[in-house]
Amino acid sequence: MAADFAQVIGVDVSEEMLEVARTHISAPNVDLRVGDGVELPVGSATVDAAFSAHVFQHFDSLALARANFSEIARVLKPGGSMMVHLPVVMRPTGVAGVLAALAIRHRLAGLKDSFRRWRGAPSMRWLEYPRPWLLRELPPLGLVDIELVVFRTTSSGLEHTFVLARRSLAPRPGRGA
Repeated sequence: MAADFAQVIGVDVSEEMLEVARTHISAPNVDLRVGDGVELPVGSATVDAAFSAHVFQHFDSLALARANFSEIARVLKPGGSMMVHLPVVMRPTGVAGVLAALAIRHRLAGLKDSFRRWRGAPSMRWLEYPRPWLLRELPPLGLVDIELVVFRTTSSGLEHTFVLARRSLAPRPGRGA
């Protein structure tokens, strides 16, 4: 990114991971900052593009994800774009039994994860994003031209889903520019 952008701001919740990154990055246009996991340490409407990979799938809830999408929308300039990697599921609609079974599976996975953490074992949460949720939640944040794109990585051949969107040129309702 340093070769393609005049300024790159990298944000992580771990100062230790930022120190590791600093040992590998010598570009003078890269600024690495600690964040709290929700609020980006960047001014409102100051960023041309936002990129996130391998983060959103580890959030605890869709509410936390929405807060992070809102924060991305806040820092993007009008017309700015975002590219966020996350696992998107397209479940059948109107099939109550299937949806109930999936909800139970999700709750059981959460209990298993809580038990692992209680025992002191390392554990990562896994959150999937229903396509209808994304299409419903992002526009009120001022994000438009929403697309879901699947890329196959060259390193492993695995497919990764990204949500692409642009911040509207119009101000968010009730928020101004």
